[in-house]
Amino acid sequence: MLARFARLGLAAALVVVVSVGCNESTDSTDSTDINTGVQVDPTEFLGALACAEGAARSYKAELVNAGTEQSFATSARVSCGASVLFTDLTLGELYGARISVFRETVDEAAGSPAWATECGLAGSGAAKAVDGELVTVRSCEPIVVEGEDPTVVVDLTSLVGEIGCDAETGGIAELDVVAEEGNSLPSVTVPCATPIVNYGSGIEPGTVYRFTIAAKNSAGEITWGSRCEAAAQTSSPAFASCSPLASHGTASFPIPALLEAEKLSCADFDGVLISVQNLLSPKLVPCSAAPTVSLPAGDHKASLRLLSGGLQTVKFACNGTVLPGSQSELACVRQD
Repeated sequence: MLARFARLGLAAALVVVVSVGCNESTDSTDSTDINTGVQVDPTEFLGALACAEGAARSYKAELVNAGTEQSFATSARVSCGASVLFTDLTLGELYGARISVFRETVDEAAGSPAWATECGLAGSGAAKAVDGELVTVRSCEPIVVEGEDPTVVVDLTSLVGEIGCDAETGGIAELDVVAEEGNSLPSVTVPCATPIVNYGSGIEPGTVYRFTIAAKNSAGEITWGSRCEAAAQTSSPAFASCSPLASHGTASFPIPALLEAEKLSCADFDGVLISVQNLLSPKLVPCSAAPTVSLPAGDHKASLRLLSGGLQTVKFACNGTVLPGSQSELACVRQD
């Protein structure tokens, strides 16, 4: 029987099928609408192991008959962000999978697998081949990274994305990775092409580490920004989750804190008018809130006016510097 598999995007319905026979593979020129198959999904087995630079980058899936444990077919090495779909199966049979995971990308030569696991072969999770259905192999043993010191990794390649590193044409020249106040990690400045920043010492498992990322152009100006955080794990890399790079930031109006400092009661006011010079017309908000406003990067002047009986009774003048991708609290002073 000829086994076939395809690399799938998770939402793909129309795929290019690759035929596999023993250890050989050939590309088919036809696109095939696949209605029947067994799928191996990397999210089922990666566990705490990230699919990113410095961790897993690719894998092979060997489809196995769950009853006889005989090998049915083995896929080529594919990206750890893609699923593998096997077709031309024996209908009614149950299938599991043996997985080999590599540190290298599909474009790099790979040696021995760095990790291995199995899916659907321990009494549950096997996928039954059913005509007209795509079935995923479940009950994978999650990969656990052992024997390694805890690390925190900031993936800059993914963060830079489509903006790119060509500073001469408006891209990024360098990035400041700034650890937020309160954690012990150093801040660093690196060229845009740096793939990752890996913090490998001083990491406390269970601690959440937060960073701001400032992306600079060729003139050294901060033009984009992001915020990232990672929860350190006991014995595996913790990959930071980052917001997309943005050219705007946010400013927060610290209304409750101002009321407390001035010994004012929110119950005495109807609300607060907030405004930002040249950018935000007066807007009424509750005095119990600390609203935020999206603003272009730079210095801004703003105001707060507390209303009572429809009249403006207490006024504050505010100012602050907004950084791209970050939130800044405005500093406000009461005006008599």
